[in-house]
Amino acid sequence: MPEGIAVGVEDGVATIEFVDGSLRGPSLAKLFEAVAAAGLSPGVVVKRTRPWSYTAPESVVRAAGLLDDGTPAPAEENAKDAKGYDDGQPDMDWSRKAIDDFAAKLTPALDTTGEPNKQAAIDAIRAAQKTG
Repeated sequence: MPEGIAVGVEDGVATIEFVDGSLRGPSLAKLFEAVAAAGLSPGVVVKRTRPWSYTAPESVVRAAGLLDDGTPAPAEENAKDAKGYDDGQPDMDWSRKAIDDFAAKLTPALDTTGEPNKQAAIDAIRAAQKTG
């Protein structure tokens, strides 16, 4: 994905967040071109709030060039992030229900059920843990 754009995929739906706001217009133009080329309704792109993001089918986001090809990082890059054990903190291996349950048990409790995807819920938990 291009620098300044964060994209997460869950169950065939991509969530796009524009870290660099100047990329929003040109990227959305590419996205809607890909929607039209796929013969889909523009309504497949949905604007979300908290955080501001857009969701669309993964295939359309990939066709617009907003998503990497999914090639895994080189082994040495993966190895530096791998813990090799469960540290008790939620990560992308957890189910969405487990992440939401974990957040609800925090003090003070955190409601992540409104987050658009697992990564956003995990990010909200980490932010709450830093401030709490």
